[in-house]
Amino acid sequence: MSAGPQIAFSTLAFPDTSLATALSLGRAWGYGVELRLIDGELIDPSMPTAAGAEVSGRHGGRAPIVAVDSSIRLTGEDPGAAARALEASVPAAARLGVAP
Repeated sequence: MSAGPQIAFSTLAFPDTSLATALSLGRAWGYGVELRLIDGELIDPSMPTAAGAEVSGRHGGRAPIVAVDSSIRLTGEDPGAAARALEASVPAAARLGVAP
């Protein structure tokens, strides 16, 4: 794999597609995969370690998961909520096999 930018597609573009199928398509097309949905569900930063390891094991480095997307609210009554949400997303990405 080259050190330069990699072309990837988001699982958000395939909301009804399983993660296994998305990874298979990524391998076939030579693209990385950007996780926004896993098996049609938004990624939850509080995903248990076992679930993250299971997802990480599915891709096994063959179809690189190049990014994990998340959603945060930047406005609201709690100014620290966005920072806490971002802090929770980093370990979630690591559990999914994506280096920060």
